[in-house]
Amino acid sequence: MVRAFSREYRGGRKRDKTLLLTRLVKTTGYSRKHLMEILPNPPAKKGIKRKRKSPYLLILKPLRKLWAVGNYACGIRLAPMIPIYLSALKKHEGWLVSRKEKRLLLRVSASTVDRLLKHERRRLNLKGRSRTKPGSLLKNQIPIRTFADWTEKKPGFLEIDTVHHCTEENRGDYLHTLDTTDVHRLE
Repeated sequence: MVRAFSREYRGGRKRDKTLLLTRLVKTTGYSRKHLMEILPNPPAKKGIKRKRKSPYLLILKPLRKLWAVGNYACGIRLAPMIPIYLSALKKHEGWLVSRKEKRLLLRVSASTVDRLLKHERRRLNLKGRSRTKPGSLLKNQIPIRTFADWTEKKPGFLEIDTVHHCTEENRGDYLHTLDTTDVHRLE
């Protein structure tokens, strides 16, 4: 009610304000002084929470499959690969998704992928499995690019990473692997 009469109060003359205050005191039961404070700047309307389900919940099942195909990659690496995975799975396995699912999968953002797969990642305990620590010296000097960022047309541009294969403890025999991936894209 206060919000409804706020504009009239702010734009009115002194006599109009007095009449309006008298009416509102009788109607609302608020004191005159309180109404004089809140009418010029009424309290904000409390937000109504939308109870709309995300349309991306529809793609959770196919997204899990694509995530497994992508070796449980994070959203920033998986999102640009989704169109390639979809076409490859369609050709080789005959795995099909509906038009609506395909449209949603093709436009899903990396952060939405991470949000949708958060519970699955936690369930599979995928975080922190690596013992490899990033070197702080080179971290800021070497730009890290995702698959979508590579535009090289010739083979020979590599992503290189070391992998430390061991159990929870670093004792005993274990193995290090140097992993290299040529990022040349066949168009």
